[in-house]
Amino acid sequence: MSRLITLIALSFSLITVPAKAALIFSDLVLTDNSLTFTVDGDMSGYDLTNTYNGVTDISIIYSGDVWNSSVSGVSSNNWTNTIFDGVAFVAGGTGLWDSNTLYSWIELDSRVSNDMTASNNRVTLSFTNSYFNTAATSGQIDFIAGWGNSNSNLRSELLGSFVIGQVQQPPQVPEPSGLALFATALLALRLLTRKAA
Repeated sequence: MSRLITLIALSFSLITVPAKAALIFSDLVLTDNSLTFTVDGDMSGYDLTNTYNGVTDISIIYSGDVWNSSVSGVSSNNWTNTIFDGVAFVAGGTGLWDSNTLYSWIELDSRVSNDMTASNNRVTLSFTNSYFNTAATSGQIDFIAGWGNSNSNLRSELLGSFVIGQVQQPPQVPEPSGLALFATALLALRLLTRKAA
């Protein structure tokens, strides 16, 4: 009887376990001087405890042949929309910031936190220089909370990635109600086998 009570308690506790939420970056469009994407979700599933105190930057790091290797320098960014709901951007830039890091950054008007949300925000980042290789066949674009500069010893949190040449799939997060249903089915099966014996 105590096992039955434990199984029932476990199945009901699964109903209240929240799924780990995440940001989903989708619909990437790359031109020679712009990057457009859609972002949806929230920051509640990310571990921001070890990022440096007061992080206000979101960085986008480029690797592989995404970057047009004949272009160098740094240019300021223009953003058509902010990434998070109700959070404005202050400044930003794109370019080669140290010997090996190609990235864009946006400084927000508030600290990045776990209560931030994005509601299908369509964002375009553009700049005057033609930084991107529109014929890219390999490479990756990473979205991070924190600095993309490798000279920084401060921890950053990966928010999402695009791998060039691959279809992006949203992360699979099990639904708590589905887990509860599965636990209830196991409980019923156990009760049926016990009665048969």
